[in-house]
Amino acid sequence: MTIPRHRLRRPASLIPSGIAAAVPGGPDPDAVPLLPARDYSRLKALLRRLRDPADPTAQVLADKLGRCRVVPPGDLPSWVAALGTRIVFAVEGGAILSRTLAMPEDDPQDGTALAVSTPVGAALLGTAARDLVEAVGQDGRRAALRLLAVHHGPGRWPATAMPPDRRAGSAALRSRERHSDGPPRGRDMTRVRRMSMQAGTETAALRPPLLMSMGDHDRLVALAEVAARRSPLVARLLQEETDRAEVVPAGGQVPAGVVALGSVAEFRDAATGETRRVQLVLPGEADIAEGRISVLSLVGAGLVGLSEGQSIDWPTQDGRLRRLTVLRVGAPPPA
Repeated sequence: MTIPRHRLRRPASLIPSGIAAAVPGGPDPDAVPLLPARDYSRLKALLRRLRDPADPTAQVLADKLGRCRVVPPGDLPSWVAALGTRIVFAVEGGAILSRTLAMPEDDPQDGTALAVSTPVGAALLGTAARDLVEAVGQDGRRAALRLLAVHHGPGRWPATAMPPDRRAGSAALRSRERHSDGPPRGRDMTRVRRMSMQAGTETAALRPPLLMSMGDHDRLVALAEVAARRSPLVARLLQEETDRAEVVPAGGQVPAGVVALGSVAEFRDAATGETRRVQLVLPGEADIAEGRISVLSLVGAGLVGLSEGQSIDWPTQDGRLRRLTVLRVGAPPPA
């Protein structure tokens, strides 16, 4: 039975008195789920294992993955529920509970974890503290859930972590966002990427920020899974890169100058001093003689997601590091 909307707006009786005053009165219709890239990859794989498309939990996960914002793990705000976080939440008509969000295979079945393959786990994943959401059961019944607090582990944030009040004035909110540990947006993100590139050139092992479209990200995650046995080194490196990349949401556009699947990139290999011009393609389209290299090659996996001017320290087959620098990025040639 569907819970009336007015009952979803003020579940204050479910929230401890010390927290209730800080919690907004109703759900935010514009709230976008936030997921770290590594969670996004694992949830995509989980969704493929949920065979029944009519399953309400599968539908919730599919909707969440389709409209979420994917961020590098270090950019996830401390008040957002992710895999491995300890969450405190209230269920309408029930007690306040504390569980650790987990993949179904990581659930010890001892009551301490909440699998994201369950209606409640799927609903709370990617949600910010204070948010109100609905969980849809296998029988179609709905229950109101309030996420009260998120704990990312020792040294990360106290168990009562709360986000900035989204009802505050827009200028004050923007100021808090710029100084919070959340991911910068728009011009701020561009500035952070440039600063990271400049600072990174002096580090011993340079791994600059990456940018990928959601379509490329999905393909690369799938390729890494397929190649795990045949090319374990490249598969592991590609998985690490997709885990830390910033992902442009579906419908968005990757800026010009970013190496994507199909891009023509000119780069310099500091180990040899050579400058090469290649097109990054899927494995079945690779042809060294034509200058098309697979994204499952060591060089291809190292270039994807980089922007013009960025450098990365990338391993060779024998374990040494070589620095690859992207000089220019062009659009794919006409078919």
